[in-house]
Amino acid sequence: WFQECKNSSGSSIGVPFRDTSIERKFSFPISVTERCKPMFERYLTFDATLKAAVHNFNAGHPVSDWYSIQEGSRATTVPKTSSIDRMICIEPTGNMYLQQGLMSLMYDRMSHFGLDVSSLPDLHNQLAYESSITSRYATIDWSSASDCVSIELLRWLLPPKWFFILDLVRSPNITMDGDVIELNMFS
Repeated sequence: WFQECKNSSGSSIGVPFRDTSIERKFSFPISVTERCKPMFERYLTFDATLKAAVHNFNAGHPVSDWYSIQEGSRATTVPKTSSIDRMICIEPTGNMYLQQGLMSLMYDRMSHFGLDVSSLPDLHNQLAYESSITSRYATIDWSSASDCVSIELLRWLLPPKWFFILDLVRSPNITMDGDVIELNMFS
């Protein structure tokens, strides 16, 4: 898992979209949730190169300023089309870094069972086209499908170690318009 961790190209809490460089993402304070902080610190012990870079980016800062503890992610909206917006959650930097590693690991594991996530959109487009002619398959398009994955469903579906790690790095809350809202789902 740790070998797959990386930054995404997007912003994170404390890192604006206009500057998502590795230097900016790992300049103090690094945003992270309280539950994820020990795992992120463990990661830095694993990756001596990144740990040295973090120290170099922050020369002169006291160790007490390393982290900005967050309740979870921050909700905002981005344009989906010219007429509607969609909600996104901006994650704490430390959480997102570890989440990216888990995503890569899951994609790799899924590929061993013939599920290449990168090619699924093309396959789904092909099947939808063929089915529009043959009526062989039907699709259900839930506009908020990612909001329907409950914590208990994943606890039931996943091996305990997987669920524990995924739950550890997820954001348990979102902040929206200054209010902290507990999340009862995975996304």
